[in-house]
Amino acid sequence: MLRRLDDWSKQLDPELLRAAFSPGQVAIIAVWVLGLVAVDALSPGVRAFLELRGGALLAATGPVMLLLLALSFAWVRGTLARRAAPIALLVGTWCVAFVAAALVVFASDRAAPVFGAMIVTTAMVHGYQARSTLQHPFVAIADALAFAIAATLATSSTQLVVLSITGPAGVVGGMMLGWATVRSERLRAQREHLREALEAQLARERARRADEVRGILVDAQARAHDVRNALMGALSALESAAAGYRVSADTERELDRARVALRSAIDITRPTLSSSPSREPVALEPVLQRTLELVGGRFRHVDLAIVPNGREHVSVEVDGGATSLERMLSNLLVNACEGDGARSAARVRVIVEEMVDPAMSIVCVEDDGPGFAKDHLDAPITGFRSTKPEGTGLGLFTVDRLAGASGGWIERHNARTGGAVVRLVLPRASGASA
Repeated sequence: MLRRLDDWSKQLDPELLRAAFSPGQVAIIAVWVLGLVAVDALSPGVRAFLELRGGALLAATGPVMLLLLALSFAWVRGTLARRAAPIALLVGTWCVAFVAAALVVFASDRAAPVFGAMIVTTAMVHGYQARSTLQHPFVAIADALAFAIAATLATSSTQLVVLSITGPAGVVGGMMLGWATVRSERLRAQREHLREALEAQLARERARRADEVRGILVDAQARAHDVRNALMGALSALESAAAGYRVSADTERELDRARVALRSAIDITRPTLSSSPSREPVALEPVLQRTLELVGGRFRHVDLAIVPNGREHVSVEVDGGATSLERMLSNLLVNACEGDGARSAARVRVIVEEMVDPAMSIVCVEDDGPGFAKDHLDAPITGFRSTKPEGTGLGLFTVDRLAGASGGWIERHNARTGGAVVRLVLPRASGASA
């Protein structure tokens, strides 16, 4: 049960929960209850409809709202222990549900159905926020418990009927909404993984074609070199043979024509000999900043940052230019944020390091996640092998192939203090300095 509770807490959106249980939201609930009591006491018309038992309502909900406020401050400040956070969330959910149900049992029979609608809304919002499903029904249980406790305070059969209808309806509706939300997020994640897999496949195909082109170019350069040597040898032999002999004007013209033809053939080989693989110089910092913004928007709970040291202003040579560099950095950062699937990172840092070889630059990505499994570190980097349940195993493989096509490589190990360290080594652009 504790493991399921822990698994459930990991799939929640911390930003959404922080907003839902912020001190401001708790204050709104408190002001709403106090305002109802005040209006009921001061307005005879409202009093005739609500007939709130204000003192009893405040006595029942006051301690609950104080507890909710204390949990809210602890949640926002991050002082709750990791294991205690799910329990605190359930207690906070119970508090909100109890306050909503208390309005039913401390109001008149005429007003009970109106407040009953609030019960349905509250339970459905809880189901959406906490992703309540049959597999993880913890929030639904907390809501049902709050409604059951409030039912013991009811003073009429009408109030009991309202609670017995709106309570289960809200809980079931919340679980249906939670299930739909979880399924939608899962489908969205699958689409994202499919997109990444297709991009990786395209990257592999481009790298394969680039390798083929390089092979053809190297072969052409070798052949052009041999042809050039042969042509220069022929030109030299022609000059040597013609030296020291007196020839007729017609023969001299034929010799000049042969010299021009040989020199033209030699000139034709020069572009092939001077050709090189198409790598583009790319400024590292703007691509790195753009990638951090994109990945940071997807993993808002992860503290992503560059450690500035001046070396991030370097330019590197990348096969495929800025697009390939962004793809490599994006895959490294996403892998660091996701962890091993069971545990994600909370902090990721990017550091541009110096290398003994001045022609190379290193982009180091460090995280505080679970790190690499030993069998993964011992094995070569291959595709379609991942520790994540929905992972494709193509992220690091894509980086490795793109780095290799650019004349670089990647290094990986686990830090002594925990977490993974991946170094992307790329050739520095000509004339660039760290």
